[in-house]
Amino acid sequence: MLICGDLRTFSEIVRSLGGALLGLAAVALVGCATATNTQEASVDSPRHPPLSVTFSLSDPQLLRDCLGYSERHAVNHCTLNMLDLSYYWKSLNDSHQFQKVLYNSDNSDYQLAITTAYYSEEGVRDIAMSYLSGLTFTLYPLTTHHEVEATLSLMWRDKVLKRYHYRLPFDRKVRLYYR
Repeated sequence: MLICGDLRTFSEIVRSLGGALLGLAAVALVGCATATNTQEASVDSPRHPPLSVTFSLSDPQLLRDCLGYSERHAVNHCTLNMLDLSYYWKSLNDSHQFQKVLYNSDNSDYQLAITTAYYSEEGVRDIAMSYLSGLTFTLYPLTTHHEVEATLSLMWRDKVLKRYHYRLPFDRKVRLYYR
């Protein structure tokens, strides 16, 4: 049996819980009705310090591999740093992530030293395809397969912070006309 004092306490508890539940429901409804304004983050100013992009022979293993590849056979060729450095510079500059991207400069604390090796092999198939392409005045396309290997070294004051290594296939097609 409930005593009057207990009943009063029980009703106060129910009232306070009801008020709390009502308040919680009101907050939930207001939260659902409120529109959230989200804004996409944008880069207003470059996040990284100036960077100098340069070719180097900073990877001795890549240099040895390239020389060894060329010496294996007369039809194997490897050329170091054949790719144009301006493409790397332009890509980094267009990213707007750096305060300034310098081209082969010593006036920057951070450098990106790039070493590339361009591997090509002239096999029997390549020679036959060259002959066929020449006979048809390049109407029949000449397709050659190459591999490009690159080592990129991110350095701070000539100390290597991180080194990246990539090996990518590269197919080149030569023809008189393109569709």
